[in-house]
Amino acid sequence: MNYKRYVDISSDIRDNLHLLKKEKFDLVVGIPRSGMIPAYMIALSLNLNCTTVQAYIKNDKLLHGDTRKVSNPMEYPWEATKVLVVDDSISTGRSLNKLKQTFPPELLKKSTFLAIYSSKPNHSEIDIALQYVSNPRVFEWNIFHHPMLGDSYMEMEGILCQVPTEDQKSTDNRYLEYIRTANTYIVPNHRIKTIITCRKEKYRAETEEWLRINGIKYEQLIMSPSSGKDKSIRSKSSYKIKVKYYKEADAGIFFESDPEEAKQICKVTSKPVYCVGNNRMYTPGILDQVLYDHKFFPKHYMDFKIRYKLFIKMLTSKLAG
Repeated sequence: MNYKRYVDISSDIRDNLHLLKKEKFDLVVGIPRSGMIPAYMIALSLNLNCTTVQAYIKNDKLLHGDTRKVSNPMEYPWEATKVLVVDDSISTGRSLNKLKQTFPPELLKKSTFLAIYSSKPNHSEIDIALQYVSNPRVFEWNIFHHPMLGDSYMEMEGILCQVPTEDQKSTDNRYLEYIRTANTYIVPNHRIKTIITCRKEKYRAETEEWLRINGIKYEQLIMSPSSGKDKSIRSKSSYKIKVKYYKEADAGIFFESDPEEAKQICKVTSKPVYCVGNNRMYTPGILDQVLYDHKFFPKHYMDFKIRYKLFIKMLTSKLAG
């Protein structure tokens, strides 16, 4: 599972700015919604105006602040002679082709289409792709709105709802009130394959009602056995239930809130785990452990390029020895 964060898209744009500068674009156009993030990043870095595709096609007046003057001032998009149209990614290219059909010929002629991430090394449907990122892939900005949720296992507490406080766990009545009124954190807009919770089976009716009220769709809800008094989401029994069901399941990804448990679940199941707590994708394999585990390197070495060089150096040393 390939994963890209906001910090990644920022650095990937920065690493390729010199190539975009050479093209001498005078306007940046973003494809809503995901394309607007990289479009604004590029426009600010190149000190250019930025607008949406819809505003570009309608020639709506360009809007900008008064603090900083753009390098190529203009009032309307059609004044631009070389336009960069930006999206975050491209896969099949069908959506982009459909969009191009809405462009008047004169606008299409002066537009260059860019995707930050392409599913193919050389994609015929795009003019510029900054980086090849193969499928399966997911991004920080769409991970909870992606069809892959239909193939996912997801922890409930810490992701879908708040974690109970010690006070809320102190009595059965307070805990039941928490279950009925817990604040939502993230509400995915796709059906989740399986939700796993540390809540006891005796609270199933209240939990299912909370999920229904908050519009969270799912296929299966796995709860802890009703025996025992432990209400902690970090209990050994809770961890074992996650590992057991995910390992046996035909599921592509697990969503976990705690970094340490995410690492362990990935290690034991040999399956991808996305951790909401530190916004990191854990995938099985020694390379991933070397590149992402803080125990391998001091904190000031956590830049990816430095880590990569250190890994190659370490690997070369081992082979030579």
